Amino acid sequence: MKMNKFMLKMMLKMMLHPMAYTCRDTNKLLLDYVEGTLAPEKRRKLDAHLADCPECQAFLATYRDTIRLTRGALPPESEMPPELRTRLVDFLKNNGA
Repeated sequence: MKMNKFMLKMMLKMMLHPMAYTCRDTNKLLLDYVEGTLAPEKRRKLDAHLADCPECQAFLATYRDTIRLTRGALPPESEMPPELRTRLVDFLKNNGA
């Protein structure tokens, strides 16, 4: 099986730093990361992954843009009901978003 440079780089990183985060981890932690509620150690590990992963950097930028655009589309007086917000956050965390 032929591997591209990205795959080789990720395999090497995982061998040298087995506790390092992966792209899949990034997806699971992104909401807390963006909201600033991620524990400091997890944030440090995620920052380390993001520093070396252009794909996750692009995904993070898109994620932030989506939040910004969505918030900009809502009238200032509208707020999401707290129960809906809680359910949405739980859904995103449990479904790898």
